[in-house]
Amino acid sequence: MTSDSAAPRLIAALEAITRWRESAEEEASTQLTEVNAEEARLSEGIKALERQIEALEVLRTQIRERNGKLDGEEIARSYGAVVQALQEDRDLTAERGRIVAQRIEEDRNKAETLLQDAELARSIDEFERFREMEAGLGSLPSSYRRAILDHHQQVKRRLAPVLKLINGPADPVDADTRGIAIIASVDLVEDNPESLVLVLPVDADIYNHWEDGGEDLSALLAFRMVAAAAELATRAGVPAAPISYRSFEGKLTVQVWFGSEKVTGDVKELAAEILDQVRFDASELGVAMLELYTLWLPPEVLNPPEDTIDKSDEAGEEARPDSEGTSDPDTFEEDLFGESAAPEKP
Repeated sequence: MTSDSAAPRLIAALEAITRWRESAEEEASTQLTEVNAEEARLSEGIKALERQIEALEVLRTQIRERNGKLDGEEIARSYGAVVQALQEDRDLTAERGRIVAQRIEEDRNKAETLLQDAELARSIDEFERFREMEAGLGSLPSSYRRAILDHHQQVKRRLAPVLKLINGPADPVDADTRGIAIIASVDLVEDNPESLVLVLPVDADIYNHWEDGGEDLSALLAFRMVAAAAELATRAGVPAAPISYRSFEGKLTVQVWFGSEKVTGDVKELAAEILDQVRFDASELGVAMLELYTLWLPPEVLNPPEDTIDKSDEAGEEARPDSEGTSDPDTFEEDLFGESAAPEKP
């Protein structure tokens, strides 16, 4: 037998190596476990990032799609705003027109009351007789002519209050000045204007009842715009250009159709100049305390593609406010531009 103390030192060295090996393996196993755990964590993180990247791709696509629809949405919103504004301006014009008509009726009643005075009635007769004989005054001696003219001036002074009530402009209505707008647009084909439209804050039904308009403020505005359209056609060098009348959401639209005719000058500048003159001449608007503006819009706002205006959605509801006036759909075409808007040839 041998004792431990007599064992070779190599055994102790080998045993130490064995313990080192076991410790190293245990440490490596622990490290591998940690590495695997970190790898798993990073893999999960990568998967989460990949999912985020996929989500970002979806979001990017959605943003691009929304951005691509902005033009159409802008047109739809603009269309709704135009329809709403035209209706509000129509209501305002009609309301101020009723006030002005009432004011004119009151003035005429006052004039009739004044004319019940016998002396004023005789003065009216004298005034009318003077107008009948005025052309022949030149043949009278100067002294007679002067006496008649002096007497006529006296008659005019006596009649001034009555004449003002009958012929003079009514006093402005007691209301704040408000603006109303005419919507104008020019459709260009290869840089040449094919047509110009003016959308008025006036019910389209007036087209079927011109004779009923009388001195109604809305009718007077429509008449002035018809005259302006005719003047524009003449000054643009296309005096025979057809002028047609259409309905834009129940509002009267005056269209000047140039077609392929060569236009002289800038149509927009000519129209702006003519409409400025209308604004200056329309004294009835001043009586109504209304200021007339012209707003120029691109054709697509007034004649948008069908897929940009969903008549059943919220925008469509806003684009069709309730209106006191309605138009006969068989009388007017809704298209304002393009081949479908061209007037029929006689």
